[in-house]
Amino acid sequence: FKVWFYPFGVRESSGPLAFFRGSHKNTVAKMKWVHERSVNNLDWSRLHYHISDYKEAAEDLELEEEIVCKAPNNTMFIVDTRMFHRRTPAAINMLRLSFRAILRRNDLF
Repeated sequence: FKVWFYPFGVRESSGPLAFFRGSHKNTVAKMKWVHERSVNNLDWSRLHYHISDYKEAAEDLELEEEIVCKAPNNTMFIVDTRMFHRRTPAAINMLRLSFRAILRRNDLF
């Protein structure tokens, strides 16, 4: 899990966190995709290499809609990072101030 706390409002133009509803579920298609990327030493920790090339993979995996986490001041998101998530596009040199905590994950194996 990760925790994001935004002391200032986050607008779509500042590149907020986004995730795909239901993508935390380990479907056969998702696990094949993860396996393919892991055995080929590709970066499989996220859905994409770049913030703009996720659409084809999301369609191939039949992911549900993308939820963009825009928020007012003093909002906290607690996120299960097993789901596919990303920072959405932002203008060049756009800063997004947040405080983030990465929580320990129990070893399932």
